[in-house]
Amino acid sequence: MTSFHPRPLRMRHLQRPTAGIAAVLAGSLALSACGASGGSSQPDSGASASGSTAAVNITVTDALDREITLDKPISRAVVLNRNTLELVKLLGAFDTVVAYGDKADELNPYLPLDKLTNLGAGKSLNIEALIAAKPDVVFAHPNRNMELEEKLDPLGIKVIRLYNYLPDKLDAEAQKVGELYGKQSRVEEYLEFKHGIEDKTKNALEGLSEADKLRVVALNSGAPKDEFAVYPSKTTDGKPGTGEGMAILNAGGIDPTDLAWDASESSTTVKLGAERILQIDPDAVTVNNSWYGGYEATDDKSFEELTDQLLNNTSTFSRLKAAKNKRIYFFQTNMLGSDKGYIGTAQLAKWLYPDRFTDVDPSAYAKTYFEEWLDTPFQGTYWYSAADSDRG
Repeated sequence: MTSFHPRPLRMRHLQRPTAGIAAVLAGSLALSACGASGGSSQPDSGASASGSTAAVNITVTDALDREITLDKPISRAVVLNRNTLELVKLLGAFDTVVAYGDKADELNPYLPLDKLTNLGAGKSLNIEALIAAKPDVVFAHPNRNMELEEKLDPLGIKVIRLYNYLPDKLDAEAQKVGELYGKQSRVEEYLEFKHGIEDKTKNALEGLSEADKLRVVALNSGAPKDEFAVYPSKTTDGKPGTGEGMAILNAGGIDPTDLAWDASESSTTVKLGAERILQIDPDAVTVNNSWYGGYEATDDKSFEELTDQLLNNTSTFSRLKAAKNKRIYFFQTNMLGSDKGYIGTAQLAKWLYPDRFTDVDPSAYAKTYFEEWLDTPFQGTYWYSAADSDRG
């Protein structure tokens, strides 16, 4: 079945994009050349040269449905959500960031963090150092470090909680951050790029019948024995679920698990017993983790080792149809289940239905994102198919 699995994406110190790369996206992506300068974009009308908005009394509704009003431009921001941190870089407002958390130094090493204070993550968050940084605003996750408001509100420090990793919320949350920074035009240019990729994937899947859709389960990479950690495609209240789970649906697949995620929980996985997954016996699985591959990876070794672990050391997993047919697709989390999931979704769809995606090049999309939107050299490896282990 190797014809169903293109070679994995290999991204190592590639040259800056040429007109040829832009042509890959032309027409279908309507890529805006004026929005391709990463952190150096001009501010919108009424914004300061530093990238912070000059407007005052801007009110946004955060992920906890709270109205947050800023009465002055953002000049000092602490960002405890690494996806929001990357968005601020994309918008050209990174000079307002004074401190960060969420392990961005390890998982987003391409961001310019050397001169910023690392506040830690989770229970190790250094709130004293956060306060000492004297921020105007703190961007945080909706379901982590819930003690922040109690400590920061009395000091007049606003806490804005955004996901910036759930597919159904990405656009609106990007627009909110853009509004806070006076970068509305930059956001709309970026969303035009993003929507172009999403539309191309959607159009390629047009006419796919329910009978022809593959059943796919999104797994965390932890070695499963008695139970599996699954990313559901819906929440307990019936809304769109995790990025990894929604990617299955957006790539033309079916989520056969019927599991649901409680969005108030910090963990985005739900347990599924070994007996149940054997009953489901999916056609394919995605295996997701933040620590495999990534920007500093120079080869596919971590993916290959995990492939061997799953196929040879896990009795349950090796019995699945997906394992026998090597329809196991590995993703570094941010490229499928988070802020860049629309790019990984195109790659997943291409693996699932290759005949429909002969003219789709997700590698080019990723390259454009890094080099034209983040103004960052493109390198690393972000996805891998188990079928490639047969090719040596």
